[in-house]
Amino acid sequence: MQVSVGFPFLRLPVNATECILECMDNSSILIFSITSTRATQLVANHNRQSEAIRINFGNDIKLHVKTRGVFNLLVVFQPTRTNPLALNTYVQVDETVHSWVNTYFQLKNYITHAMIVFNQKSIEVEVLRGYLFPKDLVEDQFRSLLELFGHAHEIWIQNSKLAIGTSLVSNYDCVKLGSMVFLFQNLQLNDLLSLNSKRIEITQSFKTPRYLNRFIKLWMNGINRRLKYLLVISNNQFALSENSVLKGVQKVEVGYEERNRIWMISNKFDSPEFQLTGAYKISANDGRQATVVFKLTYGLSIVELIVGDFLTDNNFRLR
Repeated sequence: MQVSVGFPFLRLPVNATECILECMDNSSILIFSITSTRATQLVANHNRQSEAIRINFGNDIKLHVKTRGVFNLLVVFQPTRTNPLALNTYVQVDETVHSWVNTYFQLKNYITHAMIVFNQKSIEVEVLRGYLFPKDLVEDQFRSLLELFGHAHEIWIQNSKLAIGTSLVSNYDCVKLGSMVFLFQNLQLNDLLSLNSKRIEITQSFKTPRYLNRFIKLWMNGINRRLKYLLVISNNQFALSENSVLKGVQKVEVGYEERNRIWMISNKFDSPEFQLTGAYKISANDGRQATVVFKLTYGLSIVELIVGDFLTDNNFRLR
């Protein structure tokens, strides 16, 4: 059974509809956007701004949008009593909670519309310690968004108007991997290769430098040409040494001025205090250039691979 929410003003002129949309709260906007193709188009053209979209996995799944510094709850998804993989949907409209079971409009569809409605390219996925859903549900609901990575915190998608169902790994601008629930100490070389993103950040307990070493060698041989920035962090300060990560790699150590430039740029963007232990220039077979930076901070070892001139690009700033 579905509880419908009527929007008779769809028949009004566009200018009048714009005024009404401006007065609607975030939940109403989202529900309105799924009522029809015309509604979706009107909302997309309305260009409502937001700061972030967040999915929380706990005892239920909650979709939030952040506007004016505050996260507002949009939709709550709860497992049914008979089937934990089936989700009931709860939406609050005008201080009245409406609920329905919708078999054709899935969680990923709400995410797609939320991205369009709130003009947002970033999705934060937060898994709480009280998380009760099976991992299979996360991977099923977000398969087209997260692909194989149910532990991703944040994904920036290249085109915010792109339907999530058609997006591929190659469409990601940025992928951050790191979670207290989905550990990935066993991250394999194929996992690194399949990301194929412009910016990759692995921020938890990376313990296998040989995969990073092999990845760098493959990058030098022409794979992952989209990559502009790679960040890898290990909680073992000796895990990602220069000798292990760059073993067998032709490299040239950067001079004092370049090392000082790296240090200054990192501090400009409020990076934690660190010890810069090494920086090297490497070249791919096709002429691409990159800088590999080694740092230590608070017992962590950090490796950054910065391609081309992105050392000075604010969009790919150092941490």
